[in-house]
Amino acid sequence: MTRSFSLLCAIAWISAWLTGCHYQEEELWENCCILIVQTDETSSSEGRIALLKLGIGGFFSGDGRGASWHRDKIIKVEKEVQGLMENDAAARPSDSFTRLGMTCTPASLAMAAVVQCDVDLPVWFRCSKFTPFGFGQKPIPTELRPLMPAVLHMSVDMAGATLVKTGSNVVPVQGGRLCHR
Repeated sequence: MTRSFSLLCAIAWISAWLTGCHYQEEELWENCCILIVQTDETSSSEGRIALLKLGIGGFFSGDGRGASWHRDKIIKVEKEVQGLMENDAAARPSDSFTRLGMTCTPASLAMAAVVQCDVDLPVWFRCSKFTPFGFGQKPIPTELRPLMPAVLHMSVDMAGATLVKTGSNVVPVQGGRLCHR
């Protein structure tokens, strides 16, 4: 019984895998893609590595939109900011982001207590598809298969040591593209 079940599973897997072999290039563009920033940062500075860990909360949509940070990441960052301020009486809440390489300025005259920190990091990304089973779906278009250059834009708005708003998104380099037509 186990041998028959194993054989049946192998046949099902092979047939599902082969279903992606007969598509025309135009059909491959019908499925949505996700964008995954590559983070092999062995030779990068500590600040860049820390920023990448903060800005990459998972996957980005095919057009580069990212989600806001998760609450557990926000709590961790707020604790780090508070620790810096406790250890250095002259420190401002934005100093920890400035130390990592972000540029921090007052958000606006109307909201003088809010500081906005931004950074643009050159990155490489690849396009992929969300495949819960790993097989049986159309492959991504040939044009989207190699690694491509882009810019990871991250922003953090702070009021004191509290994060008010966070975000990260990927934008194409000039003349480049993301994971969509």
